[in-house]
Amino acid sequence: MNLQLYKEKLISSEIFKDFIKENPEAYLFSVFIILDKEENNNKIHFNYFLKNENKIIGFQIGSEIQKVPIEKVDEKIPEEVSNDLIDRVNLSNVEQLILREMQKNGIEKKVRKIILTLQKSGNKNLLFGNVFIFPTSMLNITINIDENKIIFFEKKSLSDIVSVLRKNN
Repeated sequence: MNLQLYKEKLISSEIFKDFIKENPEAYLFSVFIILDKEENNNKIHFNYFLKNENKIIGFQIGSEIQKVPIEKVDEKIPEEVSNDLIDRVNLSNVEQLILREMQKNGIEKKVRKIILTLQKSGNKNLLFGNVFIFPTSMLNITINIDENKIIFFEKKSLSDIVSVLRKNN
């Protein structure tokens, strides 16, 4: 599964063409990806930043393309993600990279869902993500796209997360 196909579907849509015509300063700053391995209910969102308005508009790609306003949570101005980066991301390859790292770390459980966000951070093209594995574990990962390498990998059980939440309350 290649992100380029989703990008092409987006940029050829009337809703996106109208958006860019009205907001020529808008730029892509992230792609949000959900790979649902259980129900095959994948979701892809391309998120654009409107600098003049300090606003975020997302486009959910499905059978139809939906324009979705997104609440901006901080004042940081996001870095632009280049179109050539989108063209280089193959989600099947990313999934294989994750599975190899799981195997290397002795994790042989079934992947339920992979949630990723593609962003540029400090001149690095990164995929930040969470991988939910059967039955009750989660992996936090960071992948450097330019090096095709996992640079952060951490396994947590849901009980670890619940205990941290209880401690903070």
